[in-house]
Amino acid sequence: MLLAILTVVFGVLLLYWGALQLLRSSIQIALAAGVSPLVVGLTVVALATSFPEAMTSAFAQIKGVAGDVALGNIIGSNIANIGLVLGVALLISPVRIPQKIKTIEMPLLLIFSLLLGLIMFLGEIPRWIGACFLLLSCLYLVYEWLYGKNGEVIPKIQVSLKKAVIFFCLSLIALILGARGLVDGGVQLALLLHVPERFIAVSVIAIGTSLPELVTVILAAIHKKEALVLGNVVGSNILNILFIVGLSAVIRPLIFTTPMLAFDMPVMVGMVGVLWISMWRRVLSRLHGLFYLALYIGYLWMI
Repeated sequence: MLLAILTVVFGVLLLYWGALQLLRSSIQIALAAGVSPLVVGLTVVALATSFPEAMTSAFAQIKGVAGDVALGNIIGSNIANIGLVLGVALLISPVRIPQKIKTIEMPLLLIFSLLLGLIMFLGEIPRWIGACFLLLSCLYLVYEWLYGKNGEVIPKIQVSLKKAVIFFCLSLIALILGARGLVDGGVQLALLLHVPERFIAVSVIAIGTSLPELVTVILAAIHKKEALVLGNVVGSNILNILFIVGLSAVIRPLIFTTPMLAFDMPVMVGMVGVLWISMWRRVLSRLHGLFYLALYIGYLWMI
């Protein structure tokens, strides 16, 4: 038991360090290109903070662990990003809602969430659908990047490209090792505690891989970087569905249990719907943050 817990903790710490280094090196390159802060949040930051989920789900698929671990990590992370991550950020500081997120990214997130739910009724997510999702993720990133180059542009800054590349590579190594530790430790905990792997995936593993998003939005909220708060949460959720589900399914068709489809998936879609409805006000307040946290705690209680 102790070894399994230490393995999970070791994995989370490596994922945390790796994600932060990946985040910093990626942002340096993006800022040097003069891309708008909102799009940096929706693309570079979102992709960097989603890498722990990507590595964890991909490693679970490579090892042939039950599909509930790979897909449960993704769905659980999306729920945690809204309920826990955004909830905590809003308690620190209310956030004004960019029109672009309300009218473009949120409808896309809802559509992709519903699409994933419908595909799950097939009983599995095959490789060809995974490939389609990967293609959609590339198109999404290209669109956001082009929009960022044509939108609000920030002054270009000089960065040490060599240093950024070195830390980028080190961060990938840390993410791979951390993902392996988190998956191995999580599966062992499930066996020792006699609980379904789905429970560990949507709770312990999902929260562990969401730590980079949590740290990022807390820092963004403290420094009043509102575009990064919502951009990171919404962008990460979109990429979790398109990029990580796609990658996981291409490695091995995603198979899952009935509770994943009957309970976790509707909760994820419901959280997205609640967030979008909340956005029809100009500001997400601390009361919204408290409400999202309450929903998340209720979800964990009912797992």
